[in-house]
Amino acid sequence: MTPTDREEEAGMVTVEAALGIAVLVAFLALLLGALSVVRVQTEVCQVVREAARAEAVGISAQSAVAQSNRSPLKVSVEARGEWVYVQVSAPAVSIGAASVGTISCEAHSYREPVSR
Repeated sequence: MTPTDREEEAGMVTVEAALGIAVLVAFLALLLGALSVVRVQTEVCQVVREAARAEAVGISAQSAVAQSNRSPLKVSVEARGEWVYVQVSAPAVSIGAASVGTISCEAHSYREPVSR
């Protein structure tokens, strides 16, 4: 007795569906990871703009960064003449205790004149 084509292909639809679902889940995970990185980039750039503006008017950039909800952030401030340069960096994606990549953004602002 020889097996028919139908008996040889038994279970193939189940395997194809399982592979399709696995590929779909992997794609969605990558998409969510990419969206997370974009969100972090937007937040970091917003924080660095606020910090540069604060430093330009005489308020510490560190205090402006401390008011943000994003942590941990690494801040560096450099004054070059009348310009203030602020750079903020943060982990791109945190998975448990490990972070994958770093996102940084830099902004500069003209220092406001001090009223006497």
